Amino acid sequence: PNPTKGDFRINLGRYYKEIIIEINDASGKFIKREVLKDKQSLNLSIDDVAAGVYMLNLMLDNAQGAYQLVKE
Repeated sequence: PNPTKGDFRINLGRYYKEIIIEINDASGKFIKREVLKDKQSLNLSIDDVAAGVYMLNLMLDNAQGAYQLVKE
């Protein structure tokens, strides 16, 4: 869900060999990075950060996407 209280799940629709996840705060400060292999869905947590707006950047094999994430 978005906004989230900290834990969220993303269904990617198909399997990807490599997934790089980066989360930055609204000012662009790096918060978290994870590299996952052979996944179709992601279970992520931002329990350890303050409430606010974050950017979730996904790099999936040869594709990229950026999404706004709101933590309550």
